[in-house]
Amino acid sequence: MFPLATRYSVEGDTLTQIVDHKNAEGISYPMVADPLPIIVVVISVAMIVVAVAVLGVATWLVVNWWNICQAKNMYPELSTKNGFTARCVR
Repeated sequence: MFPLATRYSVEGDTLTQIVDHKNAEGISYPMVADPLPIIVVVISVAMIVVAVAVLGVATWLVVNWWNICQAKNMYPELSTKNGFTARCVR
């Protein structure tokens, strides 16, 4: 097993790995090119982006809720009595 130059191409929702093997010496076929590391990186980055977006939206909602309550000279209160409620109280 030895390294060969590879590159990736994306068209639409298809990821293609291209292996430059035509002029390489000592190649035996069938050849296996493992794309797993790049797939793991792409999925990990996508998950991080989604997590940051969700946390950003949640933070924005909480800050706005706090500001609305403060504008009414009240404080935000979360309650789980009779279901989940969020309201402004004195």
